[in-house]
Amino acid sequence: MAPGTGRVVDGAVLFSSDGDGPPAGPAEGEAGGGGQARGPAPGAGAGAAPAARGAPAAAAPPPGAAAALVDRLLVAVSGLDRGLVASRAEQMAVDDACRELERAAPPGADYRADDSPLRGAWRLVYSSAFALTGSLGGQRPGPPAFLSPVRLGRVEQRIRPGQGTLDNVVDLLLPPLPLGGAAPVAQVCLRHDYEAAGRLTTRITFTETVVRVAGDGPLGSLPSLALPPLDRLPEPLRPSRESRGATFDNTYVDARVRVSRGDRGELRVYVRADEEEGAR
Repeated sequence: MAPGTGRVVDGAVLFSSDGDGPPAGPAEGEAGGGGQARGPAPGAGAGAAPAARGAPAAAAPPPGAAAALVDRLLVAVSGLDRGLVASRAEQMAVDDACRELERAAPPGADYRADDSPLRGAWRLVYSSAFALTGSLGGQRPGPPAFLSPVRLGRVEQRIRPGQGTLDNVVDLLLPPLPLGGAAPVAQVCLRHDYEAAGRLTTRITFTETVVRVAGDGPLGSLPSLALPPLDRLPEPLRPSRESRGATFDNTYVDARVRVSRGDRGELRVYVRADEEEGAR
């Protein structure tokens, strides 16, 4: 996989989009280095049900309907460049498909007791923040996607419950070098502490950023650059953990997809990336 990532959300990534990648900064439940803490949405917090972040209460679909609803959702998000080119009608179709799927979620899911279904690499395929703004910053400042010389590549969220970490990894496709050769790719990894904070709720706290560049020529030989972890900064310069934190509810999770709703109201759809890698 080409390098890349951002910070909890999912700083803003000031680049244009291409292929299958999302924002490189805080958005749906991603905390950012020194960013504003996002206030909890009404009804959010430990034990919050899917309805707490927008999923309506309604009768659950009959058994076996979830697979068809997943297919419907994946069709709805296809071709939308993670939401950056979604029309209002397409945004509504994705939201409707997510709400139907959320109603099919197992009612007894509790990720405090068992968060293994969240473990692994998840590729972002839709963000309502991109759809609403058309900006690579999502809900944070950023340029219109079509104006940036840097394209946004693959974006993943890597969750390791056993290690208590969550990384947001973004591939930034840089302009080709003047002397030719493959265009370099900058991989930004925004690292966070991870905690199962409620029945469906994940809390993350931004800790550090690591950047590396891959490609032909001198840029490809550059070593990785790790910015000092925030917890090691002198006290006067260290942002509080509260200001670096965010939460999101995992409102639907299965072996193929994950739907989450962040504490700023952002809807995100992921597909399991490690399954994709295994199929190659």
